[in-house]
Amino acid sequence: MNSSKEQISTKMLMFSVACFIQSTASFTGFTASVLKQDTWMCVISGYLVSLPIIYIYLKLSELYPKKSLIEINDCVLGPILGKIFSILYIWFFFSLVFLNANNAGAFVVNYVLPETPVISVLIMIIFVSVWAVRKGIETMTRYSALFAVAIVFFIAINTLLLLDRMQKYNFLPMFSFPARKYIQATHIMTILPFSEVICFMMLFPYVDHPTSLRKPVYAGLSFGALTVLAVIVRDTAVLGGLNSYLALPTFEAIRLISVEQMVIKSEVLFIFILIILVYFKVTVLLYATVKSISQLFRLKSYKVLVTVIAALSIGFASNAFPSAADQAYWGSNIAAYYSGFFEVILPAVTLFVAVIRKSVKGNQEAKAT
Repeated sequence: MNSSKEQISTKMLMFSVACFIQSTASFTGFTASVLKQDTWMCVISGYLVSLPIIYIYLKLSELYPKKSLIEINDCVLGPILGKIFSILYIWFFFSLVFLNANNAGAFVVNYVLPETPVISVLIMIIFVSVWAVRKGIETMTRYSALFAVAIVFFIAINTLLLLDRMQKYNFLPMFSFPARKYIQATHIMTILPFSEVICFMMLFPYVDHPTSLRKPVYAGLSFGALTVLAVIVRDTAVLGGLNSYLALPTFEAIRLISVEQMVIKSEVLFIFILIILVYFKVTVLLYATVKSISQLFRLKSYKVLVTVIAALSIGFASNAFPSAADQAYWGSNIAAYYSGFFEVILPAVTLFVAVIRKSVKGNQEAKAT
């Protein structure tokens, strides 16, 4: 049963999707290691490939309005298979929580506070998310528009300050890699930032106009994709092929801005904005996780689960990867295949069965009349 008190507007949904995608803009090392100076191309191709995948999520929500992904599974697949699918999704959402928290923790420890235990950083990020999730969906998404616009403004200012360091030849040579590299990079970009929008299927039932989801979701996706594209184009223009050897190309590009050009050092602002973005994404994922568990087990409230799941996330995040090299290998070679199973195969199967069930039911009703 969906509480009428938990409700967000289509505009808030749009900016939430945009902010969710923007959180990936700074972590472009996975794709840059594959395509180097051609990385910007895979943002465009990945965005285009993701459109029909997002359509699957929207179509399911249109066929079963006011129902979350977990509720749709029960309606379409039945009580047994539906619960199996739901358990798989719960694990997926939970894994995204600790994997994204791990990215942020690794960044802070490696670049900002090298003497700080990573678990301290994880506690700070995740437990701020706990507060937001416990406050409810409206509080979670309230500042998404502010975050999204502030990020665009920050990128625009940094780009202007880096104009003197940009070189056209940093984009050359173009189309110099084997076709499989472009496919691999497109696959990564399609699955990791864009198709993770599947977690918003746990928020769709609480949109005030659930029958008009396509426009805000696609608008948010496009807004976020343009932000990612702008960041990668800027970083490539500044760093060239060097971006493929850096774990965080955006951070290294921004560090090239001279102190005299800024009242506050650019990397300080970057750290602040990056933490905000990761906080927002982790908050949405944490909400999707606890909401899924509460609906699977028919609990009256998801709030009793938040602290427990957050504590587990911290434990998993602090031990996710033995080293930075393992994390980089996971992102470039494994993560897209892992996430693709949950983001493409499972929802595609669900939609296929849903369409067949609706068609059979329609035929039966037609014969009855």
